Amino acid sequence: MLLPIWVMGQEKLNGKTHKKINKLQQSGDYRGAIELTNPFLDDAVHGQEAAVLNMESYMGLRLLDSARYFQSLVTMPEAIKNRFYLDTLTARLNRADEQYKKLTNDFRYLDDSASVNQAEQIYFGSIEIDSGNYLAYYRMARFYQMKGMDIKAEMAYGKAIKKFYPNSESRSEVYQSYGRFLDDMMKYQKSAEVLLQGFNQDSSRLELIALAGIMEYKAQKNDLAIQYLTYYVSAFSRNYEAWNYLGKAYRKNNDHSKAAKAFNKALSMNARNPEIFYSLGMSYYDLTFYDSALVSFQVYLQRFEKDPGVLNALGCTQCQMSLYKEAVNSFKQGIDIEPRTELRYNLGWSLIRSGKPEEAERYFLSLLTENDRAPLYRLGYLTALGEQGKYEEAEKYATECIEKFYFIRNYYVLRSEFRKNLDDNEGSARDLEAAENPNLEDLILEPIIE
Repeated sequence: MLLPIWVMGQEKLNGKTHKKINKLQQSGDYRGAIELTNPFLDDAVHGQEAAVLNMESYMGLRLLDSARYFQSLVTMPEAIKNRFYLDTLTARLNRADEQYKKLTNDFRYLDDSASVNQAEQIYFGSIEIDSGNYLAYYRMARFYQMKGMDIKAEMAYGKAIKKFYPNSESRSEVYQSYGRFLDDMMKYQKSAEVLLQGFNQDSSRLELIALAGIMEYKAQKNDLAIQYLTYYVSAFSRNYEAWNYLGKAYRKNNDHSKAAKAFNKALSMNARNPEIFYSLGMSYYDLTFYDSALVSFQVYLQRFEKDPGVLNALGCTQCQMSLYKEAVNSFKQGIDIEPRTELRYNLGWSLIRSGKPEEAERYFLSLLTENDRAPLYRLGYLTALGEQGKYEEAEKYATECIEKFYFIRNYYVLRSEFRKNLDDNEGSARDLEAAENPNLEDLILEPIIE
């Protein structure tokens, strides 16, 4: 139980109000005591005594930083009549500080081998001494995170950001750690909100709004990502990661020109990051600047590992430039690394364009074995059959396609051609007439880049 405080001062604070404050402190209603004490803090006569009263109340609440603040307001201890009790409070505060420092030092030696019980004993012991300081909550959040206890880590982080901070640097560190933790949890929107909250409390910590922009991009909020990242790069333009994500957000918004400019900025700062070469190449591809896209993908493959996704993008670019033989080679290299569906489809497409429909037929047939409900695979297979002059087989398969996908115009057009080559002019005319239906859908046989 706390000792009652008895500050011998002016009659005004020693009367009913002082007794009420004493009574509230003894009953544990420290916030009520603080509310009654605060009006006297600016009083020239009673301010020192009021500071001592608040010092005890905040110690009762286990908010040591606030208690230390009111201790600092006691600039004339000689004006306090009950000097002994002031010294007693100061000694208690110093002991609490020593205990807290010991426990927080113990945190530093906790590693992956420490048990959760051991850490929680230190954690709860720290909070028992000083419930208002962020450090115990923050360190426990990091420990839970290290142990993979994500729910407890998130709760501890949530408490840490609500506590006292000695300076903006420590606040920024906690908000960054919490935001990155939520990023790892794929809670991108919440991460962005936490980081933005930290930035709003201290707008000098620009790294927080940059990270918030990256999280908004990951949360598919591209307009907000562009807003935050543009704000950041306008103040600090030498961060390649910010430019890279700004380019990604512009590209998602189909603003390909600004995307290419952002990726070029990122590339000028870090030419060792393969992702930037790929992203820049994709932006040039979107802009139909195929020569520039080709160079970006080729540089990537020369400097870095052979990636099937980049080989696919290179092959698609070569197709757009009518370099079909080169495209066939690029797609085959990609398939050797990983036989992705889009690589095999694109290879079939480029084989048709390079005059090798018999080889294309095999690739489309293999795709159909895995998924015969894909209209594009059927269209590729039909085209390969037609290019080889297998009109009877193609006409039969086109009929099957129309039965299953009556709403696709391409099948009617192709069957019309096959029937014409089979001298079925009447059937060919009916198909052409059916193909004029405006409600039918058109498929485009072209390479799939992403």
